[in-house]
Amino acid sequence: MKHLARVALTLAVVCLPAAVASAAPIIVAGPSPVAPFAGTVIDFEGYAEGTLIDNEYAGVGVTFSQPGGGTPQIDTIPPPFFAYSAGSGSNALTGTVDPQAPFITVSGLIATFATPMSDVGAFMSDTAPLGNYTISAFGAGNVLLESFVVPGATLTGGCATGVSTLGCGAFVGFSRATADILAIQFGPSLASGDAFAIDDLRFVPEPALLSLLGLGLLVATRRIRRRE
Repeated sequence: MKHLARVALTLAVVCLPAAVASAAPIIVAGPSPVAPFAGTVIDFEGYAEGTLIDNEYAGVGVTFSQPGGGTPQIDTIPPPFFAYSAGSGSNALTGTVDPQAPFITVSGLIATFATPMSDVGAFMSDTAPLGNYTISAFGAGNVLLESFVVPGATLTGGCATGVSTLGCGAFVGFSRATADILAIQFGPSLASGDAFAIDDLRFVPEPALLSLLGLGLLVATRRIRRRE
């Protein structure tokens, strides 16, 4: 029995570095992309077209903003206010006019978390992309943790350009080894005047793999002790 306990401990030592090494940006192409992790989901349903969203989800520890000022707003599908797609339901989140530029959502959309997260992402759509999009994760002190660029073509892969179809987009985000993400920014687009929307923001405060591993080891250890 003690041998089994040592085996369980060895598996933990072997698996933990593998979990850490798996931290990476996430791009799951559509149409109707499936998120690679579970967690809390904000789907933006229940609000009317054009409703401004900033502190409406503070109860689950998330607030929304735009880097250049302004407040994100609800885009209802169909008919779309700005011709973007929803990941589920009928609502998505887009931007209002950025005070620094006469365009919608050019500067990006920011989700800020009350507590650090390890896995964060959202369905992202733009039925007429003009360029590529930078996705960034920030930690304590607004320090940039990592960023990557989503090709515009990814958001319309398998979908008709210019047509707002449910699920026409991609799931993008980050999965990190430790819970250190305090904000995620979708955008800006690298093309002037380009805009987009997000939906089904998903987040989890600790690595799902490590949680499952820890639970499995706890159960295995208890069973081993009972047999000794």
